[in-house]
Amino acid sequence: MRVKNAFVLVNGHINKVEIANSKIEPVKFTAEKEIDAARERAYFFEHMWRQMKEKFYDVNMNGVDWDYYKGVYARFLPYIADNRDFAEMMSELLGELNASHTGCRFYPHGGDQTASLGAFFDQSYQGPGLKIEEPIEKGRWREPMGPRSSPE
Repeated sequence: MRVKNAFVLVNGHINKVEIANSKIEPVKFTAEKEIDAARERAYFFEHMWRQMKEKFYDVNMNGVDWDYYKGVYARFLPYIADNRDFAEMMSELLGELNASHTGCRFYPHGGDQTASLGAFFDQSYQGPGLKIEEPIEKGRWREPMGPRSSPE
């Protein structure tokens, strides 16, 4: 099976590149996504609390009544309005365990992203399409790329 197309995220837009002729065309689509942020945070609260209870290195939870603290912190969930405050609250909850390297972080830039192509590209190339400078060993290429050639 020969790869015919590559899909590339460029400046926030997805483009389809036909490998054979370097033709580039935008991928047009629409998608709707409904998020109930409060329910999502409640789910993550339960998930993170349960993960610590089941996988914490000390089955006695460092002497902390983990079930008690679940109730103490769950009371705040209805008043949490954003993920930054949620992460802060979860860090406080995890801090009750008095264990190193526990916490919760908020990263404002995230979301779905396309996969990388498994290659380094020649950033100075000005011709049509993309010029591969070097494939990444054991990268995402599923088959040999064939002979390399330099555009002239």
